[in-house]
Amino acid sequence: MAFAQNLEKCFHILTQGQTYTEEELCIKLEDALLLCNKFSLVNREIVILHNPSRIPVQFQLQQNWRSDFPAGSERSCMLADMLYVIYSPAQKQCRIFFIRNCRKKSTGYKNRFYTSLVQLDLLSSRSAFRLWEKQEECGILKDSQTLSVTNYGVFHKVKGCYDMQIYSADLITPLQEVGVEPRRVVVFRGDFDQRRISGPDWLQDYESHSCLRNFGRAIEDLMIGQPITHSWKEGLIAQLNGMDEMDIPADFKKMEIKDISGAYEGDGNYDFLKSVKSIVLINVDED
Repeated sequence: MAFAQNLEKCFHILTQGQTYTEEELCIKLEDALLLCNKFSLVNREIVILHNPSRIPVQFQLQQNWRSDFPAGSERSCMLADMLYVIYSPAQKQCRIFFIRNCRKKSTGYKNRFYTSLVQLDLLSSRSAFRLWEKQEECGILKDSQTLSVTNYGVFHKVKGCYDMQIYSADLITPLQEVGVEPRRVVVFRGDFDQRRISGPDWLQDYESHSCLRNFGRAIEDLMIGQPITHSWKEGLIAQLNGMDEMDIPADFKKMEIKDISGAYEGDGNYDFLKSVKSIVLINVDED
């Protein structure tokens, strides 16, 4: 399909011949997504909303990876860099997923990169959390049935430009599982481009994506992220309206979402939006 090919092509063109920081690569990825509007057959524009100021979330650690902060300790971190909202008015389906972006510094191992263990604990354990200094918990990670609701997108250089591998956070652990270092080399222990099924409602997704093109195909096929209900989508739209002074796509506003088992109904708490840098809305339908 057009979107997957164009996403890869645009990102390669934008990153060719230079070395970029992690932050610069995040911007290049957003630019590549927006550039797809000019080349792909997607019915409506890809829209990216930006959060001007982020707030950390608080949660209880689930792992004993850091000896100075054992499981049960209260810690804080940012939730994610990007929230993707991918939808099909024709199929009446919508999925959401979060991505933390990292830049890979070495190319020796395809399944290893360097990151913060606190954020990995939150995303891999899919913990309940609350916005900084608030009491009400948000269960969007804890209550999701599809494991690919949380992911790491790892930029790496290949043949003079950059590509990105996407790992589901639940299959990532530190290479050295006990220590005091807050950031460590971590290892993805799954398989590239391998489908899986999350019970009990037989929701399908992928363990990982070996490149941007395969990531784009999973988006086109609605095979990544957590399905949501129509009522949760309506609440999300109410929170997004007016954000970043950009309009929410009309086709997303008016689309109906059919009921499926395992879709996220939610608790009316959309605080998580304040801890995400960018929200990407993609209509996967083609002419």
